[in-house]
Amino acid sequence: MDKKTRNNSIFQNRILWGIVSLLAALVVWFIVNAQSVTDTANIVDVQVTFHGEPQLNDLGLVITNVATNKVNLRLTGPQRELAKLSADNLSVSVDVTDITEPQDGLNRPATVIFPSEVDSTKITGTTSPAGIVFSVERQISKDVEVRGAFTGTTADGFKPDGKITFDPAAITISGPQSAVNKVSYAWVNLSQKDVDATLAQDTAYVLNDANDRPVDDTVLNDLKLDPISVHATLPVTAVKTVRLTLDVSPGGGATAANANIQIVPETVELAGDPVILQGIDSLTIGSVDLATIATESSFTVNDIPIPEGLRNFSGTMSADVSVKITGLTTRSFNVTNISVINLPPNVDWQIGGEGVNVTVRGDPEAVNAMTAGDISATADLAVADGPGQWTVSLTWNLDVSGPGVIGGPYNVTVTLTATTP
Repeated sequence: MDKKTRNNSIFQNRILWGIVSLLAALVVWFIVNAQSVTDTANIVDVQVTFHGEPQLNDLGLVITNVATNKVNLRLTGPQRELAKLSADNLSVSVDVTDITEPQDGLNRPATVIFPSEVDSTKITGTTSPAGIVFSVERQISKDVEVRGAFTGTTADGFKPDGKITFDPAAITISGPQSAVNKVSYAWVNLSQKDVDATLAQDTAYVLNDANDRPVDDTVLNDLKLDPISVHATLPVTAVKTVRLTLDVSPGGGATAANANIQIVPETVELAGDPVILQGIDSLTIGSVDLATIATESSFTVNDIPIPEGLRNFSGTMSADVSVKITGLTTRSFNVTNISVINLPPNVDWQIGGEGVNVTVRGDPEAVNAMTAGDISATADLAVADGPGQWTVSLTWNLDVSGPGVIGGPYNVTVTLTATTP
């Protein structure tokens, strides 16, 4: 290597080392500068905590009405320390260790809590807001009733059968006194559609105030609920509306076509086994003999009979019945054609008086065409055992079709005298 080449190499090495030395000096300068240069950092949404809150809870107290759960920080300090900070590793703490009784409208400063790896002695700062506004209340518990309603629909032929029951019937709410006192009851709404069997399910509830309005979420957030759901049961049964009817026995010239029958109520609802209900369209509540009714009659059935396996769902236990005879006429006759049956031996008989007056009812044309000769009567002496006067009932016989005897009972006195053997 000649002298010129060697000199160039030395010169180039000196330049390289000079550049390395300059870079090293810059690094050292930056490190020293970062340690000493002061800067300001704005950190938002830093969490607020309360120092001594567990001790408050042990005293039956609870923190409420916190104006803000997060604050903004403006910190001043070395750039190197500030660079380590964020809302994730910072918090601010409010000291409540000296509080032993409920207090309202407190405003206390918050202390910044730095992570352990940061030299907090070199950092100063402020919080926004400057103080944390909050209250301390007594913590209480109370039981509130569970209520509810069925707002859904049942399938055809089914109805709710009674009130909704809840298990448990009450829930326990715990929390700040002001929040607990805003709750009046728990409300459950069952809204299922086309229900055809007893409804039983676990369900959530809402808390309502005394004005039947849901309690605000801000209040709910402060409450503890036990349990958080209830079991609701709504009985549902098969039902059917059936007509009330009477068994009508024709008589006295009247048939069911001549009887204007009114029953109040006209129908009742029956509940029970769907198979039994399917075979029932009407319910007979009694009977009436038209021969015993001259023109009209009213009576009350005090205990509506219900078929076995069913029950009276409507709750109406009695019915008022009126029967009025229409389209017929009546006429009275004096009947002397009276015979006897079952006459005891060795007696003669005689009926005193001038016959028996009897009332006949029927179609006007037929009744008006009748005479007393169309009517006869039979006296049954089966009760007589010898001579004397015996009052017995009469059985009527009409020689015309349609009309019949009404009223009665009709009796006659028969005198029995002994005959010579």
